[in-house]
Amino acid sequence: MTRTIKKLNWWIQSKISSLLYPIDDSLTYIGVTGTDGKTTTCNFLYEIAKKHGFVVLMITTVGANFYFNGKEEVVDFKLHSTSYISFVFKHFIKNIKNGKFIEALTPTYKKYDKYTAEYHRTTPLAYEIRKMIRKYVDRGANMIILESTSHALDQYRIADIKFDVAVYTNITHEHLDYHGTYENYVKAKARLMTMLKDDGFVILNKSDQSFDFLISYANKYKIRHVDYQFDEYQDLDPKNFWINFYENYTVISKNKDKKAKDNINVSLNIEGKYNIFNAGAAATAFYYYFDKKPEYISSGLSHLKTISGRMNILSKNPDIIVDFAHTPNAMKVILQEIKQRTKGKLWVVFGCAGLRDVEKRYLMGEIAGKYADCILVTAEDPRTERLEDINDQIIKNGILKNKDIRYRILRYRVNMDLSTDIGEKLVIRFDKDDISSRTDAIKLAITKAEKNDTVLILGKGHEKTMCFGEKEIPYNDIEFVSQLIKN
Repeated sequence: MTRTIKKLNWWIQSKISSLLYPIDDSLTYIGVTGTDGKTTTCNFLYEIAKKHGFVVLMITTVGANFYFNGKEEVVDFKLHSTSYISFVFKHFIKNIKNGKFIEALTPTYKKYDKYTAEYHRTTPLAYEIRKMIRKYVDRGANMIILESTSHALDQYRIADIKFDVAVYTNITHEHLDYHGTYENYVKAKARLMTMLKDDGFVILNKSDQSFDFLISYANKYKIRHVDYQFDEYQDLDPKNFWINFYENYTVISKNKDKKAKDNINVSLNIEGKYNIFNAGAAATAFYYYFDKKPEYISSGLSHLKTISGRMNILSKNPDIIVDFAHTPNAMKVILQEIKQRTKGKLWVVFGCAGLRDVEKRYLMGEIAGKYADCILVTAEDPRTERLEDINDQIIKNGILKNKDIRYRILRYRVNMDLSTDIGEKLVIRFDKDDISSRTDAIKLAITKAEKNDTVLILGKGHEKTMCFGEKEIPYNDIEFVSQLIKN
């Protein structure tokens, strides 16, 4: 019943937002969804759109950007713009339920903290999205690129927007605390296809585990689709690969295929081999929908150099990298890649969020224990859960599932002995329920790492706060690590 009431509330908010901020359906709208790679794919699309001369607004997890007349503008992107209203409403309901009627009606502003859970949202609320789109359409925007999460789709945040193209990166284990099952999660993602214009179409990753379900969904509802796939991914070089466009599908390969309708040679300047997937998705969307010159696609892909919190290399020798990877798939992909190019030890600092998907903790622990040499298990928004309990699950139900690997497991303390026997991996847990659990873990990894080592700091990336209890505390991995290195 509670879930039904919430969905009705979201639907009503969406309809009111549509009335307050009507937007022009004749513009070009591209929606990007998936588990990993959404933000990067949006940025690739954005760079290609700029090359083609579009006046483009892009809204992603990291923020929003507007490009007009050769100039780049960072949008004043405040996800928490409606937080105080939401806070007052929750304050009222909570106290009414507890029979505290006087408290429910008292002023609440002094108790309000501007650092709220809104900072963790990927897709803004329906009201925020439409207000932003309306503002920049009035300034000339003719293309909108919108990162679209399963929560946004399920909660009607992007309802009544008609998309020209829906792009799918991949769908792997994530958000099962909210959706219940992987099947429900995929179904929520599939809703983006129902929001296409009559002549719109969907871009699907044939190499992904979700492809069979999504293609059957597309065929059932007679939705036009174009697929992209990979030929020998392990052989691909992000600095030199080919995208071959056929009549209605794309193949990314290390070689040019003369039988293809068109080809482009691509050299990516953004870190991470896995970004070949995201580049392939963006290239496929642009080529088949806009039928523009392929060379513009190639130059657009090459122009992207960095995204906040995505494979940010902050120091060399040892390499110190901050990345947002917070799902089992993203963690596995980045650890596999970094492990191959690390001559020394691979250190990984990570945790799992409280009040979220518990099974993910086991999977991420197992992955970290398999690929990393030194694993530092710490806080990543524990919320109202005890950090010690979350770390227990990561270690006991995850890391220790690797029965063929020996570990030395320690609780953090100052000046601790970090020595290990030959063939033994080091696991250090940081159980203190405050921000020092993460900062101590990062400090230890950076100060103990040697010249040929790599330190991977995962899970927070671009985010500006950490949640302990019900309070959001200002904190950012990139800023903290940069200052640590500087000092």
